[in-house]
Amino acid sequence: MSNPGFYARNKRWILPLAILLAAIVIAVGLGMLRTPPPQKEVGKSVALVDVAPIDMQPIQLQVLSRGLVQPKYTTELVAQVSGEIVALDEAFVRGGIVKKGEVLAQIDPTNYEVRLEEARAGLASATAALELEQAQGEVARVEWEGVSEHPAPALGLRKPQLKQAQAQVAASEATLKQAQKDLERTKIVAPYDALVAERAISLGTFVNVGTMMGKVMDVSSAEIRLPVANSELQYLVANGVNTSV
Repeated sequence: MSNPGFYARNKRWILPLAILLAAIVIAVGLGMLRTPPPQKEVGKSVALVDVAPIDMQPIQLQVLSRGLVQPKYTTELVAQVSGEIVALDEAFVRGGIVKKGEVLAQIDPTNYEVRLEEARAGLASATAALELEQAQGEVARVEWEGVSEHPAPALGLRKPQLKQAQAQVAASEATLKQAQKDLERTKIVAPYDALVAERAISLGTFVNVGTMMGKVMDVSSAEIRLPVANSELQYLVANGVNTSV
């Protein structure tokens, strides 16, 4: 025989307990109905290895570097005599190619031609004076020997005058040589096969000694500085000395 009073007093905990038991029963039933996962056979893991014989061969290592091409020789053309520029070669322009010995510019040679003629005349006069002194000295020696048995004094034989004439000839020869050199310097000549890097004059320009007239660069050979890292020097034979580039 049931007790209604007991149920009324304990319904607060009986109902949750009943719900919990029902949930457990349902979960167990669903678990029994689930199909178990298939079992996968575990195989042995083996690494793939490819074997090949080692073939030793020499290789050539290359070291990469960059540099700027520079001419081996660069020359500034400077006036060695003064005067007006009266002629310019067509190739004497920036970027022009000129040959060794080619006349690039001409300074007015008139004054230097006059000086050369004057130097030649001076040398001829000095030479004539020397010959005259030599003749007079010989005459003086003959005359002295005809009147005296004693040695003739130097002044009597005109030896001082002869030395002075010889010195004058030497000075005239030097003056002639300088005049010839100055006339040659009126021509500005390419010192080698070159590329014209700069021209600082034009027709009618008056230049003095030391005036910069242009700049040329040698085209027969060039230099390139190639920096190499210290870590790559070991790849170069003899640290790169005589290495092919």
